[in-house]
Amino acid sequence: MLSAAWALATTVDGHAQATPTRPFVELAWGSLNQGDPFHPNMSFRAAAGVNVGARNRMQGEYTRQSANRNQGTDLGTYAFKFVGVAWEHAFQDAFESDPPKTQRYLVRIATGILVRGSFAYAVPYTDLKNAGFVDAGMIVRYPFSDHVAAVGSIEDAIAFLPRQTVASYCNTIIDGYTPRSCYPAGGPNVFEVDTGGAAQHNFGVFMALELRP
Repeated sequence: MLSAAWALATTVDGHAQATPTRPFVELAWGSLNQGDPFHPNMSFRAAAGVNVGARNRMQGEYTRQSANRNQGTDLGTYAFKFVGVAWEHAFQDAFESDPPKTQRYLVRIATGILVRGSFAYAVPYTDLKNAGFVDAGMIVRYPFSDHVAAVGSIEDAIAFLPRQTVASYCNTIIDGYTPRSCYPAGGPNVFEVDTGGAAQHNFGVFMALELRP
């Protein structure tokens, strides 16, 4: 009798209700483009969090942004790292009663630290300073089942780059679309390059797979 009552209380229209703090993980692929939305920077994101009620969720996330064209196109050497926390809000009940194959729309706000590290042709032990960022975007979520959902998003992560002067064997740092001059790496000649001191837009488009227990 009690088990039947519990089953009825935890279903809506025959679909399982998520607990208010049900955990989830997301793995996302896409692009997060530095400055120009039409010059893609391949990116990967991993996130984990919990639902907070029927329309809200909180998550921690790690996004790895590939270096631009002057620095290669992979997610390894010289990739930037966005480490942050995000809040997402659905316009309709989406997490307590989550019927499969029902599309939901959300907004997201995030903040954190952009870890930049070194760069191509940097003089050894020269790093770019880290920067704070804020992020806002729109999300479309489509659950295939009670445990698996597809999530698409568009966003803009604005990083506030600190002003600094760095030593480089080339006369530009991360501008992959401007011709530049370079001295031989490891030689005595270097450029003193001024960089930062402005907000940098990072335009993102991601497709994610969400998994829930």
